[in-house]
Amino acid sequence: MDSHDAHPAHPAVGPLANTVRMLLRIGLILSFLLGLGWSYQHWTYQRAITAASKTQLIAVTNAGTAAIDKITRHAMAQVDAIARELDAGTLDQASALLRLRSGMEGNPEFFGMSLTYRPYGWASHQRLYSAYFQRLNGRTAFVRLDEAYDYTRPEYEWYGRAMANGSLWTRPYFDKAAATTMITYARPFSGPGGDPKAPLGVVTLDISMDGIRKIIESMDLGQSGFGALVQSDGSYLYHPETDFVHGRKTLLGLAAELNDPDRLLLAAAASKRESGILEHRSQTTGLASWIIFAPVPATGWSLENTFIKDDVPIRPEVMKRQQIKVLLAGLVFLLCAAGLFLAVGRGSSRSLWGMSIVTALLFLVAIGQILSISLRFDRAHNTGGIPIGDRATLNSVTGAYTRACELHHTEPPVYIPTGLYLESATFLSANDLMVSGYVWQKYQLGTQDDLFRGFTLADATSLEIAENYREKVNGFEFVRWHFRATLRQHLDSARYPIETEQIELRILHKQLNHNTVLVPDLSAYRFANPTTLPGLAKDLKLPGWQLKASSFEFRKLKFDTNFGVDRAFAKEDLPSLFFCVAIRRNIVDACLSNLLPLGVVTFLLFILVMIASRDARLVGFTQAGVGRVLNICAAMLFVIAFRHVDIRSRIASGEVFYLEYIYFLEYFAILWVSVNSVLYATTERFPLIHYRDNLIAKVLFWPVLLGALFVITLAVFY
Repeated sequence: MDSHDAHPAHPAVGPLANTVRMLLRIGLILSFLLGLGWSYQHWTYQRAITAASKTQLIAVTNAGTAAIDKITRHAMAQVDAIARELDAGTLDQASALLRLRSGMEGNPEFFGMSLTYRPYGWASHQRLYSAYFQRLNGRTAFVRLDEAYDYTRPEYEWYGRAMANGSLWTRPYFDKAAATTMITYARPFSGPGGDPKAPLGVVTLDISMDGIRKIIESMDLGQSGFGALVQSDGSYLYHPETDFVHGRKTLLGLAAELNDPDRLLLAAAASKRESGILEHRSQTTGLASWIIFAPVPATGWSLENTFIKDDVPIRPEVMKRQQIKVLLAGLVFLLCAAGLFLAVGRGSSRSLWGMSIVTALLFLVAIGQILSISLRFDRAHNTGGIPIGDRATLNSVTGAYTRACELHHTEPPVYIPTGLYLESATFLSANDLMVSGYVWQKYQLGTQDDLFRGFTLADATSLEIAENYREKVNGFEFVRWHFRATLRQHLDSARYPIETEQIELRILHKQLNHNTVLVPDLSAYRFANPTTLPGLAKDLKLPGWQLKASSFEFRKLKFDTNFGVDRAFAKEDLPSLFFCVAIRRNIVDACLSNLLPLGVVTFLLFILVMIASRDARLVGFTQAGVGRVLNICAAMLFVIAFRHVDIRSRIASGEVFYLEYIYFLEYFAILWVSVNSVLYATTERFPLIHYRDNLIAKVLFWPVLLGALFVITLAVFY
């Protein structure tokens, strides 16, 4: 205990201590209540947005199942009615054919209906007979399927499986004549007095999957969501990844192939006709999502809609501010609690130094937490684009654009698979990025022979392109180029060095007079998960930055010109292909090069405050007289000023950036130490300065500077 603490307390100390304790208790209670209120607000906000999103998704899914159910139920009713009348004998063969024709003419969504008999079921002298009415060029045409092929062969499940197992919907198949994917409902009939276990034949109805596809693709599932339709056995009827359908893949098979246990749960739900919401994380993209599933009542199919959680309309800025408010309440609560515990109202040296240390540490931790929250919620750019991480999302986007072109009767789009591989990148200046790498494209032979082969990069101040490979294989012409470019990037340095940015390469087709859309060649990448950095060389380094993610993205850009080309479509409606790389400033580098010297200077200033004394012997020993202190402060001022000018010249920003505020605090600290030294050494008119050998200045040094930095950090990042 120092000598001052041994003296009896001043009479005013008692009332002052009581007042301080009362204020600290009030602050403790208010901060606790505010913290609870803000925490509850944050929790309810998240819960409300999540619940509203789930409710909407359930409603969308139920509306989709109802629309599909309406189509399938109507189709089944038509077939079931004919089959029942054939069983009852109220409908003869000739009348049944008339019913098939009238059914086709009265229902434009039907593609074909047939009456098919088992071998020698139609007539004893004729082995096969299948009457088929199909929609052809807007009219109903009659054909004999038995004259085209032997429908009793195993691959024709609409006949074989239906005869063996009863009524069913087939798996989708591609009809070459109609150039569309079809699905068939088949119901066996036995005829009057026939044995149901040995049916006489089947009645079938074909519908195009286009109608069901349009229902699924028209559902509002966010920018990146998509829908799928599976049968009760887990086989896919529809999926944006068409290989799942054409390859006859199932939920169980994909669960094993992708090591995805969630698909096992979906398979079980589909077999039991259950509905619900499943928390899911994609094994290919790494994105968290909800899968909302519900059965189609008439068929027992399961509609499974995938919604990416990143599309939930939670505003990151609101989330960030709510968490910072909770942090602020917690900081005040801990400061008040520390003040009460340390009995700071007594004014003892021990309590004041204890409070100084605790306050400085709490401010330091709070600053770190604000920066952490900011990095978590701040987005590089809110571009409004659609990230393309899998074929399902890609097919969803291209399908929507194709339908938009059909709706507006514009030129049909031509999609060109395009890939990119960056092998080097470096910033030449604050906003000029030099990159080099490869771009390749695939052109379909026969239908895209007239298209110009080539690409360009938007915002390039210089661009060198050299073709280095060309080959025709598997119906495509593959062309690859090597490029080197300097691109203008729009980076915001207002929060330097706590920055999350995004570098972008906008890839354009070289020909602007066609409705040509570049799409990412996802098949060229082993992994599409953005965190695996697809499209970037493994040894690619961007000095001063960390590479966080890379992905392709579609954006719709608006132009007020047609670039001098007269065409029948709006250029601004075209999806534009971007290759984006999320980057984060290397904070360690910034701290070592900028904050470490500033920290050393600040610590030296604190030492100058600590050794300040009016004792001539101590001043002689430390050589810390007022003149000496002023000389040291002047030297530090020049060092800090030169570093400030240097960093200002390197960081292109039209406003004060975050690190600059720390330089301003250094100027304030130098001025404070200088003024305090002069006043302490030359006058006794300021009791607070001379109180207990300059104790007030010493204990306030770190809390004032770190508190000011906390306020600045709060203002910049809130």
